[in-house]
Amino acid sequence: METYKDVYRAYRLRGFSPVPIRPGRKTPAAPKWQHAAEWTPADYERIAVKYSQCGVGLVGGEFIALDVDAAADHKKDADGVTAFAWLQHDLGALPPTYTNTARGKDSPARHWLYRIPAAYKGMKAHSPAAGIDIREKGGQICVWPTMHPTGRQYVWYAPSGDETGIPSLGELPELPTAWADMIYRPAGLNQESTSSIPLNPTANGSMCKAVTTALGKWTADPGRKGSRHDTTRDAVHKLANMHAEGHKGALEAIEAIGAQYAAMVADARDGGQKTAEDEYRRMVDGMTAQLAATPAREDPCDTYRPTPPPRPAFTAPMADAGDAPTGRHAMLTDGTAVTIDRPTFLGDPMLPTGVITLIAGRAGVSKSTLSIHYAAQVTQGTLEGDYHGHPQTVVFSAIEDGKGMQAARLKAAGADMSRVRFLDMSDTINGTPLESGVRIPEDLDTIRGALADCGAKLWIIDPITSAMAGNTNKRDDVRGALDPLAALARDLDLAVVGILHFNKGGGYASDKISGSHAFRDTVRSLILVARDDETHDCIATLDKSSYTPSAGQSWVYGLASQAVDTADGQTMSVPVVSGLMPTDRTVGEIINRNEAAGSVVAERAEHGEVFDWLTAYLEDNGPTPYRTLLHDAKDEQGYTDRQLRNAREQAHGPWIVTEKDPDHKGPGRAMLWRLSRTPPDD
Repeated sequence: METYKDVYRAYRLRGFSPVPIRPGRKTPAAPKWQHAAEWTPADYERIAVKYSQCGVGLVGGEFIALDVDAAADHKKDADGVTAFAWLQHDLGALPPTYTNTARGKDSPARHWLYRIPAAYKGMKAHSPAAGIDIREKGGQICVWPTMHPTGRQYVWYAPSGDETGIPSLGELPELPTAWADMIYRPAGLNQESTSSIPLNPTANGSMCKAVTTALGKWTADPGRKGSRHDTTRDAVHKLANMHAEGHKGALEAIEAIGAQYAAMVADARDGGQKTAEDEYRRMVDGMTAQLAATPAREDPCDTYRPTPPPRPAFTAPMADAGDAPTGRHAMLTDGTAVTIDRPTFLGDPMLPTGVITLIAGRAGVSKSTLSIHYAAQVTQGTLEGDYHGHPQTVVFSAIEDGKGMQAARLKAAGADMSRVRFLDMSDTINGTPLESGVRIPEDLDTIRGALADCGAKLWIIDPITSAMAGNTNKRDDVRGALDPLAALARDLDLAVVGILHFNKGGGYASDKISGSHAFRDTVRSLILVARDDETHDCIATLDKSSYTPSAGQSWVYGLASQAVDTADGQTMSVPVVSGLMPTDRTVGEIINRNEAAGSVVAERAEHGEVFDWLTAYLEDNGPTPYRTLLHDAKDEQGYTDRQLRNAREQAHGPWIVTEKDPDHKGPGRAMLWRLSRTPPDD
């Protein structure tokens, strides 16, 4: 049989905080288990070794568990099953969810798991009724493969009711607002029941357990058999038979159902309330008339008084010595109990593991090429850091480039392609599988398992803003996406690299990051990249490094062209990093110098200088591939692509026209620019 050491990783990968449970009991074995969400991977490894034969419990915090107890041996004031049914009648049916119990598939007594709505996190939770306990932050529930003290094993059940494997936190539905208001109401608030049917409808206040349960099931879902008429008829028939068997309160329960049934269907009947009441009488009169004369028998259940109405005034329970606090509460950790762990690096000091690193710069300055350079070395184990000599798996989520182009660039950079994975999401709509991009944080629970299964140490998201939900200019939206991503990186000891764009203009380099300042505040490592327009090489500056004293250091590198074979037997050229070495130049210096030079070029362009240069160039060189033309324009004069295209559009006698390059080989279209003495339309 599986134990804690066998399955704790599976629970962690699905977003839970698992703790060891003492064999034959329902109490956690590890000290300070309430802090399991803060345990590091090393803590979990140590605990798994020490408590290897224990069961598993899940600590609440992100989820809430409604622990519904049955009225064992007709124990008074503890029929959670009936109270649960009445609460669903009053507050609305709960959405189907994953449940967990050791009492078998058909038992209504079980743990019902839901995600806590954001507005209620941190509030203190209270039991909504006797027989229903709340397991939330500071509490825990026993789960598979733990053995219940009775000797039966806990089992997970899907929303369909079938046995299932371990769910993920993201699969749990959110607790409805009406239920959250009830559970997180202020302590001591006396709320009276709004139930339209009294829980004790008998004249003398006595109703046996079996009758109470049957009444509760009908009330919870009067149409569960396809129609309210059929469900009600069957419920009445069952109660009539229970009366014949001697169960107390069956006839009164039938009357209670009648009042509710008439109220439910009155609006749908032409005669309104009276027609609905007559319909119910015709449905049941034959049974009740005969059964009313049935001699009384001894109740098989004895007499049972059910739980008081829902929404009782909350009374703080007397806590046993082993009970854990629930809800929001203060926690103090002894400083001597805190372990000090050295940060680890895929690439020292640029790529720490367990955190997010951003590579930011303007479009086209080789941000992606630099990330691919690092990734290729990670797959070969050649990057200087803690994993030098130990090749690792890398994962790419490239939103703007196809997998083929990414594969070509990785291969050109020397990557071991057997250690490369491309991560997308797949969804099925109307039976058709559709591929889509990653959405953060929505997809993280699913992605967590995929990253863990392939043993990834580096995940590159390019660009990260295209994968994020919300407005990237708003702090709360950025933190709402990056905080869960940072938690995933920490849990998997994974280096997450996001590619991000700069805004235009000069100024302080790190202020150029597009979007909210929360990007810079949240990440632990920030690399800025710029291209020097004077020397045509690239600069990378480590602008932020929370775990090293290396912030402010810079490196210079060039871009070389590398040929790669394509699937059709052709070759294509892609850029690769070459000659990476330390430099005194910084990205801040480069972008401000480039900005100043660009202003001069723009001023010159206003006087037709670009057109004059372009005309002279084409007269001297004849029809020229645009890529060559643009390179020479930047190299000789500092002109931009936009300036060249504006000059072509404004040209008049001679005109500048474009045509397909007949000598081009490889993917895509290559165009020639040439002079024409006639307008393009001629």
